Amino acid sequence: VSATNVAGTSELSTARGFTTIVALPETPVLAEPANNAINISTDTILKWSSVPDADSYSLQVSTTTDFSALIVDESNLAATTYSISGLEYNTTYYWRINAKNVAGESNYSSEWSFTTATATAVGWGIGSLNESGFQPAYPNPFKNETIIKFRLPENEKILLSIYNIVGQPVRVLVTEILFAGEYTVTWDGSNHYGIPVESGLYICVLKTGNNVFTQKILRK
Repeated sequence: VSATNVAGTSELSTARGFTTIVALPETPVLAEPANNAINISTDTILKWSSVPDADSYSLQVSTTTDFSALIVDESNLAATTYSISGLEYNTTYYWRINAKNVAGESNYSSEWSFTTATATAVGWGIGSLNESGFQPAYPNPFKNETIIKFRLPENEKILLSIYNIVGQPVRVLVTEILFAGEYTVTWDGSNHYGIPVESGLYICVLKTGNNVFTQKILRK
C-alpha cells in the first residue's frame, strides 16, 4: 500500500502475504455394512468414504434413531474404518459420521442401520474328548443347509467362520467362549447379509486358541 497527499505519493510498503482458510470438508458417505444389512457379526468393521481436506472424522453408533443412546462416540479418527466388537445379538444399530478440519465440521452423514445376527444355537454334550477338531459336515455337498460338528477338549473361545475359495469372509457362525464338549452348528448357506451364497466350494474354518482347523464344503 502507498499513501498520497498534496505533496505526492509515498513509496509502497513492504509486502506481506496471507493464505485463506481451507473450505469446510464435504460430508462423508457411509460404505459398509450396507444400509439395513442383516445378520451382521457382533464383531464388525464400519467403513466410510475418504473426504479431501479432512483432518479427522467423528463417529456415532447408537441403538436409537435419535442417537440418544450412544454406544460409540469417537472423535479425531484418522482412518476411514472403525472396528467395533461386543455388540448384542439380534439388535439394530444406527451409525453416522462427519468430517472436520481447521475450518470446522461437516454435517453428519445420513444415518444407516444394520442388525446383528441371532445367536447361533449349538447343541453339545460332554464325552471322551482327547483333541479338538472337526467331524465331516453333513450333508456335503448340500443345497439348503449343512450341519457342522466339532469338539473342544477344554473351555475356550472359538471362532467358526465360512470363507469363499479366494479367502474372503462370507459368514461368522459362532464367536464366543464355549465349554468343553461336542457341538453342532447349522449353516443355511447365507452370507452375513442374509443373502444365499452362490453354488460352489467354501471353506469352513474353526479357530480354537492356537489351533486352526479347516474343511471344504460344497454348495450345490
